[in-house]
Amino acid sequence: MDDASLRAVYDRMATELKLSVIRTATLVEMDSVRAHLAAGKSFADVARKWSREVNTAHVGGTLGWVGANRIPVEQQEVLWGLPVGSVSPPFAEPNFHAVYRIDDRRPGPPRGTFEEERAGILRGVAITQAPQAARSMHDDLMAQYHFHVDPDSAEWLREFLQRETRTARRTYDPNLDKSYVRFDQPREGPFWKEAP
Repeated sequence: MDDASLRAVYDRMATELKLSVIRTATLVEMDSVRAHLAAGKSFADVARKWSREVNTAHVGGTLGWVGANRIPVEQQEVLWGLPVGSVSPPFAEPNFHAVYRIDDRRPGPPRGTFEEERAGILRGVAITQAPQAARSMHDDLMAQYHFHVDPDSAEWLREFLQRETRTARRTYDPNLDKSYVRFDQPREGPFWKEAP
């Protein structure tokens, strides 16, 4: 990051925000969340019902007081510009889609000069960017190794599995094979319906 961007983070560190969040797994769920909020339902009630954030959903999405160094820079730019009581536009996060509500704001903790805080700001930015970088690396690896399937190899694997499983038992016997007994479904059921 250039010094201008780091200085902007430093300036935002002068204020802490009290935030609530709703995180959903899909955009469809996020559209439902936004529709409920637009209809006037309480943020806390919607968070309890829809949020996939296990640490905050049961308390209505409350995150508490958050400093700028704990939020990705792109989100800081939006959130620190919103008035108290407003709800942010949705953000794409590595595993979720999120909306935040600004519950309150207060002065941040005492801080040193920009030069004294520079290393800490860089570290904070790196920490907030790490999940997105990991997700991008994962997506790149998946695209490189799994999304390019050789049709001949796939056909060979299909034929091999059909040949090797032609005589396989299609159900399990709990008296003989304990590895397929599931405690949540103790009744006997098909191992698979047909060979791959």
